[in-house]
Parts: sequence; C-alpha cells; structure tokens
Amino acid sequence: MNILIEDIYAKLMNTKEGNKTILIGIDGCGGAGKSTLAQAIRKVDPKKVTVIHMDDFYKPSLLRESVKDSDIGGNWDINRVKDQILHPLSQNQNTEYQRYDWNEDALVEWHKVPSGGLVVMEGCYRSATLNWTEKLRSSRIQLILLRRIYYDKKKTKNI
Repeated sequence: MNILIEDIYAKLMNTKEGNKTILIGIDGCGGAGKSTLAQAIRKVDPKKVTVIHMDDFYKPSLLRESVKDSDIGGNWDINRVKDQILHPLSQNQNTEYQRYDWNEDALVEWHKVPSGGLVVMEGCYRSATLNWTEKLRSSRIQLILLRRIYYDKKKTKNI
C-alpha cells in the first residue's frame, strides 16, 4: 500500500476542529527520516505548515548539566519547548522560539509559529515532551503522534 504525503495532509486537515492547531510529533532514531517526512508535509502547504526541529532546543554549553546515562535527552531544553511552543499554542496564541545554533553553541534567531495551522515537531527527543503534551488533549491543540514509521525501499508500510 502506497501512502502519499498529500493524502496524509488531507486526512489531517479534514480532522481539524475549527481554529485549533494540529500538533504532530514525529519521533524516532537518528537517520530514520523524521526531518524528511516533516519537510515533505510542509511542502504540501507551506503557508499552513510549520516544522519545528527538536535539535533547535538543545541547551547551550553554559546551561548544560552533568546528566546520568539514564537521563535520556537531559540536555534538551524541554522547559523552553513547553514555554515557547506548547503552552502558547494550547492557548491558541501565535508564538515564537529561539533556535539553538550548534556551530555557535548559542541561542540565535527567533522563529515564528502561528496558531491555528499544522505544527510538526520532529526529533529524537520529541517524546520527552510527551507527558506534557498528553495534558493538551482537552486544550485548543489537536495532538496527533506519528510514533512509528516503517520504510522499505519502495513504499511506506505503516504510519
């Protein structure tokens, strides 16, 4: 079964309730195709789709703490994700976030995120926000998680 990105987008937009923001989380291992899928969704309707990369929420070295091996994603700034993205969108407010630059090891320019459209959050530690996003189910955000994506050389098997 071949699934076209345009079909996924159409199904998502058909489930949209009024002016709610649809928040999609794409999680997976490095190299699994998360960014590729997110950008493919954005290409369908760039005016209505915003892509947010969890890599933009890494902590600058001055803010990093010593983390245990069991603290998966401990140096990703989950509070910044909540404060700059999740909370404002849950209030149906436009928002913005400051991107971490890996070469500069600093927070740099700001990126706007409009409410009411489709927001795709992708990244290896996107699931670290799952506990907080579960609380958003009754808010002004529709939460859709694409947790597992299986590829073979010819088609998408399961989304």
